[in-house]
Amino acid sequence: MQPIKHIDADTVETLVKSGEAVLIDVREPEEYLQGYIKGAVFMPLSQCHPGHAPRNPDKAIIFYCKAGGRSQQACEAFAATNAVCDFYNYAGGFDEWKDQDRAIEYV
Repeated sequence: MQPIKHIDADTVETLVKSGEAVLIDVREPEEYLQGYIKGAVFMPLSQCHPGHAPRNPDKAIIFYCKAGGRSQQACEAFAATNAVCDFYNYAGGFDEWKDQDRAIEYV
């Protein structure tokens, strides 16, 4: 299994805007309804399965949750089964993103 890399909000924003990464929100539906990071794919951890992840070796996958715990679990699960791309944990999560007044979208 490849090591899980941790990244900050600036790097998340840069990689997603440039199209170099897919951002996956692993929070639960009630959390997602409170807002999400623009461009994120919603895949709650409770329903998350490595076979559902985008498999593009040219794009990294960034997982985030509320504060980093569940996104770390998702990184570990996906990295164990998919070695074709890089996996990142945005450990600051949605709480940090929101606290930094970054763009949030709503359903």
